[in-house]
Amino acid sequence: MKLKALTLNGFKSFADKTKIEFTDGLTGIVGPNGSGKSNIIDALRWVLGEQSAKSLRGDKMADIIFGGSESRALLNRAEVSIEFDNTDQTLKGLPESVVICRRLYRSGESEFLINNKNVRLRDISELFMDTGVSRNSFSIISQGKVESVFNSKPEDRRYLIEEAAGISKYKKEKLKARSELMETTDHLDRVADVIIELDKQREPLEKQASAAKDYLKQKKQYDHFKLSDLVLEIEELKEQVDTANGELRKTNHLFAKYDLQNKQQKETTNRLTKENEELEQKATLTSKQLLELTRQKERMSGKQEMSQQERTFQKERLAELKEQLADNKSDLQESELRFNDLKNQVNDKENSLSQLQRQLKDLRNRQNTDPAQLASEIDDIRQQILKLVQNRSSLTSKLEYLQQEQEENLKVSKVQDDQLRSQKAELEQLIGQQDSLAIEMEQSKRKYTQIEDQATSVQNELSDSEKMYQQKKEQWYSASDIMHKAQTQLETLDRVSANYSGYYQGAKNVLQAKKQLSGVIGSVAELLELSPKFSTAIETALGGQLQNIVTVDENAAKRGIEYLNKKRLGRATFLPRNTVKPRHIATSAADKLANIVGVFGVASQLVKMGSDDQNVLNYLLGTTVIVSNLEVALQAAKVSNHAVRIVTLKGEVINAGGSMSGGTGRQKHLGLLEQKQQYSHLRSDVQIMQQKLAELEVAGKKAADQRRQLRDKVDQLESQTVKAKDEYEAFAKKYAELSYIVKHKQTDYDNLRQALAKRDEQENKIAQQVSETKEQQAQTGSKINQLQSLLQEKQTATTAASDFQKKYEAQIVEIKQKVAVENERLDTLKIQLKEVENQKERLKELIEKQTTISHDLVEKNRLNDTSEQDLKTKLTEISKRIEETSSLQKELAANKAELKEKLSRESAKLQRVSQLQEATRDEQQQKQILLSRVNTLLDRNLSDLSEQYGMSYEYASQQEIERDAKQVKHQLKLLKLGLDDLGDVNLGSIKEFERISERYEFLQQQQTDLLTAKAQLESSMAEMDNEVKTRFKETFEKVAAAFAQVFPQIFEGGNAYLTLTDPSDLLQTGIEITAQPPGKKSQQLSLLSGGERTLTAIALLFAILQVSPVPFAVLDEAEAALDDANVARYSQYLRRLDHETQFIIITHRKGTMVQADVLYGVTMQDSGVSRMVSVSLEDVI
Repeated sequence: MKLKALTLNGFKSFADKTKIEFTDGLTGIVGPNGSGKSNIIDALRWVLGEQSAKSLRGDKMADIIFGGSESRALLNRAEVSIEFDNTDQTLKGLPESVVICRRLYRSGESEFLINNKNVRLRDISELFMDTGVSRNSFSIISQGKVESVFNSKPEDRRYLIEEAAGISKYKKEKLKARSELMETTDHLDRVADVIIELDKQREPLEKQASAAKDYLKQKKQYDHFKLSDLVLEIEELKEQVDTANGELRKTNHLFAKYDLQNKQQKETTNRLTKENEELEQKATLTSKQLLELTRQKERMSGKQEMSQQERTFQKERLAELKEQLADNKSDLQESELRFNDLKNQVNDKENSLSQLQRQLKDLRNRQNTDPAQLASEIDDIRQQILKLVQNRSSLTSKLEYLQQEQEENLKVSKVQDDQLRSQKAELEQLIGQQDSLAIEMEQSKRKYTQIEDQATSVQNELSDSEKMYQQKKEQWYSASDIMHKAQTQLETLDRVSANYSGYYQGAKNVLQAKKQLSGVIGSVAELLELSPKFSTAIETALGGQLQNIVTVDENAAKRGIEYLNKKRLGRATFLPRNTVKPRHIATSAADKLANIVGVFGVASQLVKMGSDDQNVLNYLLGTTVIVSNLEVALQAAKVSNHAVRIVTLKGEVINAGGSMSGGTGRQKHLGLLEQKQQYSHLRSDVQIMQQKLAELEVAGKKAADQRRQLRDKVDQLESQTVKAKDEYEAFAKKYAELSYIVKHKQTDYDNLRQALAKRDEQENKIAQQVSETKEQQAQTGSKINQLQSLLQEKQTATTAASDFQKKYEAQIVEIKQKVAVENERLDTLKIQLKEVENQKERLKELIEKQTTISHDLVEKNRLNDTSEQDLKTKLTEISKRIEETSSLQKELAANKAELKEKLSRESAKLQRVSQLQEATRDEQQQKQILLSRVNTLLDRNLSDLSEQYGMSYEYASQQEIERDAKQVKHQLKLLKLGLDDLGDVNLGSIKEFERISERYEFLQQQQTDLLTAKAQLESSMAEMDNEVKTRFKETFEKVAAAFAQVFPQIFEGGNAYLTLTDPSDLLQTGIEITAQPPGKKSQQLSLLSGGERTLTAIALLFAILQVSPVPFAVLDEAEAALDDANVARYSQYLRRLDHETQFIIITHRKGTMVQADVLYGVTMQDSGVSRMVSVSLEDVI
């Protein structure tokens, strides 16, 4: 892909439409400074996608539009088009000729076109990605890019290899993937928070919904069997009524007959019964005494048996302890003998070791000659001889130099006089210019420092504003999540309240139809207002009455009942305002209760209802007293003589009459009052949260506006800082250059003046130095001869000392081996000694414990013997008393039997008469009770059938019902137990659980998708890292090899190489450049001269172009810092590459122009307007 043409229209100084056509090979662009050559490079950068105005040498992007001149008005649009030859299909899918166009309007609007079709900037960036053509690629090489190669850090140089390797696409994709990963992680955190919150709601709702479904299912079965039971009972009761009426008449006649006989027999029986009772009392007393004596005997016998067993066990334990004690004492004696033996062995080994150490020390002291020391002395002598030889050579060179210097000084004396006068005049002129420039530089520096300080201050304010904005943002997110959870809970409670969940079926249906039923006010729970402190007490006191429905009058209550009957929706209790009568505690009782600490008062006075509902309030709670705890409740009940109901704060109740109830279930369900209060508090909290969230939003918006203003201010100050810095640096550069010149001129002047002043003195000094040098040469030769003699003596002594040393070294090694063996044996003995000592301590502790236990067992045996003797004595006494009591009992039993026989005969007669009378009376009462009960049950069943099912008996008996009464009762019992076990259920929880579950499952699926996406992103990033490493390594190796070849070709000798600062980390490693120009040693790039650094950097760029050729390359005065010889090398090497790469060269250098195939000139004939002209080489040379 070649560059065919570049068209500029209204871009910077190119006010008129200007088209530059390019051919293969080298195209040169020349022109004076300020003519607009660099604007061509800016146009290339801009059309390829450059977005930074600073990179285009402007403050803002609108600066690229032609701003007018003295003779030309400003333009409102800038346009640059670039045309490519796409015959090789480098840009896949596009025709052979591709034109990229970019326009910018002064209003700020911009357009991007590919072959006259509107596209996005992103499309252009992706089109050229990894083609080697882009605004930052090697297709545009400026002097600044060359300088960045040797001025940048090793870590920053890696971009050269990355660009050549085509890694930019992967880095861009990785940045996008990292952004998506952070966004996915953020979504995951939020979804997880919501799932956790839903899970907390879901578990209790699931239990409630399950219980509600079970309740509805069992309730339907219960209603069916209950209807069957009612019909069967009514049928049975009707039959029982007819039978009971006939049998009652017969029973009344028999009862009168037996009543007379019973009175006569009672008198006889009463007399005999009194005698029998007296005898029975004596017999009972005797039996109790006998029973108590027998129990005492059994307890004594049991204690005696246990005492014998315990004594036997203790004797066996004592014998066992004595045996163990003897064994342990024997072991202790053996351990002490072993300890003493080991201690003696340790002492022997320590003495032996000390003796060996003394022998070793004696051998070392006997060594009087060290061969190593002699060898060191010989090396020292050799070094001294070497230094003296070098010194003598240096003196010879010095003598030759001094003699030559004498000759040269005579030649330059006359020339130096003329130079001194000329340099003095020039130096005075330069110092005047330097002083003037210093004043201007100081003013520029103060301006730059002031703007920089202001920018730093605003930057700090921006940093604080950023932190404040992030803090407000995080606070808003946190508050938003909390409010969302609270709103979800509030919505749940709102739905529960609207559906009257927790109410009985009848009350629930009436309240839901409240708008249709005129006169219905609401439930007691809705109308009550109370402190949370009394919620549990009032909830317990009222119980189901909380669901009672308050109406305006009895007619409204009647309409409610008719509505329930008509719809068959259950039962409900109504409280008409005009008929409900209030109930109150007696004044005296109230006064007594008020004096008890812990009594809060009458319940009706502790809660509130509307003024129209005071009678209802007193009816419900006028006789209920609220107290703090159960102890106070018992005291209050006693004071009130159990005439009022008393309820504690925990819900314990003492009813009027004395019955008590209380306790706590396993599961805590919210009552209607607690549910109402929770809803009220939560609604208030949500309102407060909404207010605070609105405040946070306002504060966040304010922080964002402040941050935006500060950013604009920072950008403005940065622009001013850059201008001030450039101005200051320009002055500083001029001042430094002038100072450098003055310094060197001053130095030259001073040196020359000193040279003239000391000319005669130096000639004398040189003559004296020549004489001294000759004398030093003679002395050095003498010292060398002396040291050579001493060296011969030391070498002879070394041979004799070596044999003597070997003998003593063998003895020392032998003794050291013995010392090591003895040390090892000594350590082993010390370890054994320590183990034996520990064993002794353990045995002593064990013997002490066993001795103590033995003494305790002996003392226990003594005490047990004494106790057993006392038991035997007591047991004998009790046996004697048992015999006496048994005799008395037998005598009483004989008397009792005789009297009992008489009483039995009379009682049998009375019993027969009484039984007959009682049986008749019982039968009479049973018949009456049965008849009454049957009638009551019949009425109640008929009423239940009508109220609960809205049916008459005749209609119900025609329905499909169960006829097996036993089975019906059994099923009802089971279903009733099941419903009781379920307790209060929330029927609205079924729909609520389905809604929550649906959302929960959706979020779980979303979480799974997000986790999958996160894993894929992490995997993709890892794959991209591996691809980047592979490409970077391969490209680096190729570039390093090419650089090693290109460098000696450009420099005509020498060598250079590239190295990685951290080869183990290919994603972050830097690149170090080491070069060795011809005739010099290897050194890092920063230590080379300016020209060498520039040419080395160009060699590296050429090596990269050789490895990764680009379709075209624009070189913007890249060789500006080179001398003529290096420019020639640079331009000649370009010729080697022009068959692969099309070069466009902007240059001032003759050597480069000579190599160009085509030359274009840029001129500015009209002030501020650039034009292109064709030129020949002769015109510019």
